[in-house]
Amino acid sequence: MPLRRKKTRHDVEPNVGPFSDIAFLLIIFFILTSTLSALMGNKLDIPAARENPKKSKAEQPTITLSPELLAWGKQQEDVTLMQLRVKLMDLDLRAKPQGKRVVILDCAPKTSYQRYYEVVMAIEEAGGVLGMITEPGETASED
Repeated sequence: MPLRRKKTRHDVEPNVGPFSDIAFLLIIFFILTSTLSALMGNKLDIPAARENPKKSKAEQPTITLSPELLAWGKQQEDVTLMQLRVKLMDLDLRAKPQGKRVVILDCAPKTSYQRYYEVVMAIEEAGGVLGMITEPGETASED
């Protein structure tokens, strides 16, 4: 009877050393080929607490908008939409620096969206930047 060799079972473990090299190469590749996303938003210049808010508000043109009224300035001069456009163009807002282009819009509740939109577009066409006055807890109405 021939002698048989006893089969020995060896647990074979794979060599995992190259896997860590590949992982580091992939990490480096993804870091180098990825792009950083730019933050979206607007830069705001918030005034210091020591400034007089009445002074800064007086220098900025103000429009008061309600369902019945479209008024211009501190004296609340009643104007039509066409007169408002002419007054805004007379300010020459496009020639002013970015911080001096702000036009304050005081919009009353229950004002129709169409009327609001027309005034906002008039400000935009003149080169102005819209600044809104809202009361705490005030919400926009839908008509």
